Amino acid sequence: MGYNIGKQEILVAQMLNFKAKEGTYATPFSKNRVTPCTWWMSCEDEPPFVKQLALKIFAVTLHSASCERMFSVLGWLYGKRRTTLDISTIESLAKIRHFY
Repeated sequence: MGYNIGKQEILVAQMLNFKAKEGTYATPFSKNRVTPCTWWMSCEDEPPFVKQLALKIFAVTLHSASCERMFSVLGWLYGKRRTTLDISTIESLAKIRHFY
């Protein structure tokens, strides 16, 4: 997926076909038979720009590790000995710890 104007026009046209459920995207999705990745793999469109984009989006793994890490740091910053710190001070300390 480059920055070529022609390729961008093809991508937009394929996205419009997907939205309208036309052509290769007219096949209905059934949760009982296939997964979203296998449905996208079955789409036959040349060049497969929308298919590649969808598969890249499905490859993203969601996790909460950064949130858990921040809660751990906040527990260290706002422990038993630091209960008199202001919220803005704790927020500033957490931001400094996170960015550096």
